[in-house]
Amino acid sequence: MFEMFERLSGGQTILLIILIGVSGSAVAEVVRAFFKHRDPPERSQEFESRLDDRLKHLEQSMEAMALDIERIAEAQRFTARLLAEPGAQASGAAPTGEPGTRVRNVEGAHVGG
Repeated sequence: MFEMFERLSGGQTILLIILIGVSGSAVAEVVRAFFKHRDPPERSQEFESRLDDRLKHLEQSMEAMALDIERIAEAQRFTARLLAEPGAQASGAAPTGEPGTRVRNVEGAHVGG
């Protein structure tokens, strides 16, 4: 097996050693890069605190939007209930904003100034 190394001249031996060294370091770099990208990067304390603040802000915004959506849904249910009452459109009833109450038009009444 080592017989081929005996036939190499001094320059060829040096080239072979350089080739083996370059190949070994290239393989080592590929292996290092693989394991470097495999592990998650270390996060600093400042990054973690900023991330926590952003998540808290996002959570508060979502809660505020959920409350607004619930209010809109309740207003739609109230309006639908008023419109579904018998005689609501025929009598000219206008919603006052309070459930169960209506303001009725009175003939001859002046509205406004």
